[in-house]
Amino acid sequence: MFLQAGLNPVTVTASGTGSVQDVLVAASPSSTGTTYEAESSANTLGGTAAVESDTWASGGKYVGWIGDAAANTLTFNNVTAASAGTYMLVIAYANDDTSGSGNYNSNIESRWSQ
Repeated sequence: MFLQAGLNPVTVTASGTGSVQDVLVAASPSSTGTTYEAESSANTLGGTAAVESDTWASGGKYVGWIGDAAANTLTFNNVTAASAGTYMLVIAYANDDTSGSGNYNSNIESRWSQ
């Protein structure tokens, strides 16, 4: 994603109902980047989006009820970029799919581009 130098708003929405724990923004895959917590009071929640508690979430909280309508959003208001340019954005999220009992891909294979 392209960010301007300084502070940038990043808005998250979904076509179905989902939740977000955090967002990692990095200048390159090899840099550590900066993690922004979804439940931070610096962020803006729209529509039905709400901070929820869960012991498995980072910091014990996450933002749920994102998506399913255009107004149900989470905006990270203070995403900082040292300079204008393209940045990698990684979102830790969950959706409302139920867990199944089948092994859909039990033979996972990792491949790397060369």
